[in-house]
Amino acid sequence: MKQGRVRVFLLTCPLIVTDSFGMTDRDHISPPATLKSGWEQRGIAERNADWARQSGGHSNPVWRVLGQDRDIICKLYVPSNHSPIFSNDPDHEAISLTALAGTGIAPKMLGRLRCEAGESLAYSYLDGPQWRGNVQDVAVLMAHLHLQPVPDGLNSVRSDPDVLIDQTRQMQPEMRISPMPEHPLPPVDPVFLHGDIVPGNLVETSEGLMLIDWQCPAKGDPCLDIAIFLSPAMQVIYGHHPLSEDEIGAFFTMYGHPNVTERYQILAPFFHTRMAAYCLWKGARGSASHAAAAVLELEALEKL
Repeated sequence: MKQGRVRVFLLTCPLIVTDSFGMTDRDHISPPATLKSGWEQRGIAERNADWARQSGGHSNPVWRVLGQDRDIICKLYVPSNHSPIFSNDPDHEAISLTALAGTGIAPKMLGRLRCEAGESLAYSYLDGPQWRGNVQDVAVLMAHLHLQPVPDGLNSVRSDPDVLIDQTRQMQPEMRISPMPEHPLPPVDPVFLHGDIVPGNLVETSEGLMLIDWQCPAKGDPCLDIAIFLSPAMQVIYGHHPLSEDEIGAFFTMYGHPNVTERYQILAPFFHTRMAAYCLWKGARGSASHAAAAVLELEALEKL
């Protein structure tokens, strides 16, 4: 499909290394005492359980709480850790996990807790490795999610080019895209979005591929979920490789909605530019991996 030429201007941002969770104690590995005692008093965490801080994640600290009879995840929210692309809302995560109970898409929610340490949520631990590269499995899971009823209480989000451009400019004012699409966007119905489908949030369990980290779900264009997953920057940041044209083609074939594929192809330049801006935005706040990955989005633009 013929696309308009994309012109991108970059602002070079200095890197400032800061704590990725916004916590004042950079060496804080053990859970806050009030968090630990609160979950123990609720009967969700066993008193002699081992609290192990989990790697990965860019918004909130997470612990695996392994006891004799129960294996759970405890997430402590850092409200300030949000961006123009990724929100960070415990209410929305609780709504999503509750709505998806029994679907095989997400872990089982166990409870919420408010204590001096902040807002936290517990859900069942999913045993299995991070997603290992089968894009067709992700397409099936994403299509299954997008068919689920959207629960009340989630925000509606838009994917119009002017919205994507505005988000880009919020993060990098010097980035510009021109012209607007030459073709009208095929309409799509709004769906239940995860909002952050990256390799690190996909777990290969014995019951199939499942999604964790539901702090930024929404109601909107399915292309928004697809763009995050297909992003070469997000693939590399989470230890994978940029998806090939064959893999991307296999994804859309298995996803099975040609109108969504066509819509994504028209919006792809705006998604790549927005993600490049986001990576630079994160880089300026301490993430060297994001700053380095911005070039992958610009290379994807050139291929278009």
